Amino acid sequence: MSPKRIAVLPDEVINKIAAGEVIERPASVVKELLENSLDACATDITIEIKNGGKKLISIMDNGGGIPAPEVELAFQRHATSKIKDFDDLNLINTLGFRGEALPSIAAVSKVTMVSRTATDLAATKIQISAGKVLGRQEEGARPGTTVKVENIFFHTPARLKFLKSDSTEFNHILNTVMEQAIAHFRTGFILKNDGKETLKVPAVPTLAERLYDLFGKETQQNLLPLQLEQKFLTISGFVSTPALARNNRNQQYFYVNHRSVKHRLLNHAVSAGYDTLVPNGRYPQVFIFFDLAPEFVDVNVHPAKREVRFANEGAIHELTVKAIRNALADQLNIPKIEHRDTLGLPLGDNSLGAVLRDYRAPSVQTETLFTIKDEAAPVYASRGSQPVNTLIMGEISVLGQADNAYIIAASTTGLFIIDQHAASERVMYEKFKHEFAQNSIQSQKLLIPINLELDPSAKETLLSHLEILEKLGWEVEEFGQSSVLIRALPAVLEKTGDRQFILDIIKELASLRERGAAPAAAELKNDALDNILKLSACHAAIRVGDRLDETAMRQLVRSLTAAQIPYTCPHGRPTIIQMTKTELNKRFGRT
Repeated sequence: MSPKRIAVLPDEVINKIAAGEVIERPASVVKELLENSLDACATDITIEIKNGGKKLISIMDNGGGIPAPEVELAFQRHATSKIKDFDDLNLINTLGFRGEALPSIAAVSKVTMVSRTATDLAATKIQISAGKVLGRQEEGARPGTTVKVENIFFHTPARLKFLKSDSTEFNHILNTVMEQAIAHFRTGFILKNDGKETLKVPAVPTLAERLYDLFGKETQQNLLPLQLEQKFLTISGFVSTPALARNNRNQQYFYVNHRSVKHRLLNHAVSAGYDTLVPNGRYPQVFIFFDLAPEFVDVNVHPAKREVRFANEGAIHELTVKAIRNALADQLNIPKIEHRDTLGLPLGDNSLGAVLRDYRAPSVQTETLFTIKDEAAPVYASRGSQPVNTLIMGEISVLGQADNAYIIAASTTGLFIIDQHAASERVMYEKFKHEFAQNSIQSQKLLIPINLELDPSAKETLLSHLEILEKLGWEVEEFGQSSVLIRALPAVLEKTGDRQFILDIIKELASLRERGAAPAAAELKNDALDNILKLSACHAAIRVGDRLDETAMRQLVRSLTAAQIPYTCPHGRPTIIQMTKTELNKRFGRT
């Protein structure tokens, strides 16, 4: 069989390939057309959808319009007004710029565009089907542009069959419109679905007003302003209180120079910023805007422009964590933070970053791009006679224990119910973090070593992390072909070193290795280390069912009030519930 000859593809095939990169579903069309409208400075945009966008997508705006001689040119590949030469790619300030959207849309659908500038006497109407111009004429219309996209993928049935139900496709469109409406609050948006008005938000002067219109009063009341400014970067927006956490990330919105983006690094920074203030599997609402010089961000890494690449991702991560924690600080009585690593410890010679120098990529030198000012003390100051952070509880008195699970206490401000296991977990977790950073976790030899049989992978994982295990207070040695001996554990774990706990630790060590090649590896690796500390804290903590004497209860309450984040356990569950005197008086009818 002779080899096939190399040949240049026909324009029709090239356009369809380009369309496949840009147009995945009807929502992709809506995104591209909305970006064009917003780049044209539209202040009112109306979107009409039929059959989930499969039958019709119509977007009408009052933007600047397209001059009559350029209307047909707009449907040619790589024809754009956004850039002129290669150097402009480093200075992009518009949402669209590739010049691929309109020709890609026209290649897979029937398109009608009517556009008029303020200086044109009439609008220009052009009709295109499957990439071919069917007609062009003048007609009366107001300044602006209207684009109607009909029968998407009508001549590519293989693509059409991959679309979901009308309701699913419309939900993607609604999310796309929401993304743009949040960022562009000075523009009014109307979205109609099969003739029914689904979304209508007027142009407003502030982001806060737009969020109220989109998400309602409850969200507005639980949002905290976020603001951080550096020489090359401004981070602004709103983050929710932990009480508003949801069971998915659908309401976490990120914008880079007002472009909606998805980025694992930013998702991780949000989780790190909230730390243990929200439970695992819960996600706060965030609306975060990053404004930075165009040369420090590459928006040209994906045809649909969904992804970006930062010049210094470590700095972006660290500053985002800082901005979130400081936004939460005043409302939750948490100390503000400055230069720290992902586990919440200050970066320095005795920090976790230094301790793990041999186990992860070197700490990011943010000074190469962004300067972090030391405006406040780090989260973890040295422990002295005064607590670093104190709950506002007044002079507290322990009254007793309920159900061997809860400590009942009182002060001049009201009553407190403390979950003894959650409180003890928080105290032990912060103790482990502090001692780990100082390389001072106390180890205790076991009277009878634990003989643990492991599969080859688990055994190799454990033995390849002996040095870090030693810093955690463990002593492990190989024992035969398929076993290891656990000869020592952290002193506080000596009585709780069950096999399942050790297997859980091995699982996290395996995660520590697997994540090494992931984006922002230094930060993601810390997740596994943090989980090891959480597991250790859970096993060392006082249990539900443990009977505590008055001295033990007082000590636990005293330790909790001195914790950095005393409000939740390391997994995000509350440690303490307060009933104020005002609430008590109201309950008993004393007004």
